[in-house]
Parts: sequence; structure tokens; C-alpha cells
Amino acid sequence: MSFTDVVIPTDLAWSTWTLSGVTNSTAYIALTPGTDAGTATSPAYDTGSGNDIFKLAWVALNPHGLTFEAKIATTSAGLTAASYFDIRNDCVFKEDYRERFVQFRGTFARNADATSPELYKATYSYTTEQVNVCNDGFDQSGDGARPTKDGRFKGRLYTCTRCMGEFRRHEMVKQKGFLVCRKDCKDEPSYKK
Repeated sequence: MSFTDVVIPTDLAWSTWTLSGVTNSTAYIALTPGTDAGTATSPAYDTGSGNDIFKLAWVALNPHGLTFEAKIATTSAGLTAASYFDIRNDCVFKEDYRERFVQFRGTFARNADATSPELYKATYSYTTEQVNVCNDGFDQSGDGARPTKDGRFKGRLYTCTRCMGEFRRHEMVKQKGFLVCRKDCKDEPSYKK
């Protein structure tokens, strides 16, 4: 898998971000002295084509008071109406539609020990290649999970579209475009798309 990476401040400067309650010290950005909270919002980044997978990785000192959100859209203007969603450091996030523009917002809060998070570097990455987004031991096929050495299935629970029960991927099957449990809902005559 190959990601295209853009590194801030190497490829693009922190000065391109909108800062509120946060100060750019060239090497890093941190809370302005005397403030307890602030935000740093990136400009709209154009990835050049529709992409399925995005991720943001950041390097920070005192990172406990730093969180990030992202929003994506097909057009730059579409970002205005798009909603932010939480993202985790260096974890991929996926949307159902291929999107071209992405925007990030970092929220800074003073830590319990009165230190400020210092953001030194942020790298956003994107690709059109399919990946195992959850990195949970499942492959992308309908066969589901791979067992671990002790014979148990590793990974997250999935919700059956029909009965709303939670099951491991190997206990589910794709039917009419939806994931349904093999136990009760597979081939239910009343199941409708």
C-alpha cells in the first residue's frame, strides 16, 4: 500500500493554519500564554483526486491535551457544510464516497499539570487503495476473521442490520448489500433492502 504524505511544517507551513488561542513559534504550535484552550484549523487540502482512505499522524510534547478532528468533502466549498468527526493519531479513517478535500482541526487544552501540548509535526496521508481499516485481524473478504493461535477470533464486533445484535465478522454474512448474522437473520424472507 502506498500513501501520499504531506508533512506540516516541512511541505506546508503552520502559518497556513488558522490559530485561535494558539501561538506559532515556528518550530511548534502551542497554547498562547495565559490561555487554557485553543484551536488550530488547517486550510482545505486538495488531494488531487477522489480518495477512499485518509489518516493524520502528529508528533507532540505533552500530548494529553491535544485532540484532532477531520472533515472531508468532494469540493472545497463542501467543507463548509461538512461536519467534523474525531480521529485518532496515526489511524486511518474511511468514508463511503471518494472525497478530494480534507480539513483538520486540533483542539488544545492545558494539561492537569499546567503544561501545554506542543504540536511539532502533522502528516496527513491519503490513498485510493483498499486497506483493512480497523487493523483488527479481519481480511476484506466475506470469509471474515482469522483465528489467533489459541483458536479465538480477534477483532471488533459488528452489528447485524436486521436484529441489531453484535457478532464477530465470521458469524455474519453479506446479504443484499447488508451485513446480517448467520444465526437468525440470514435468508429471512421478511428481510428487505
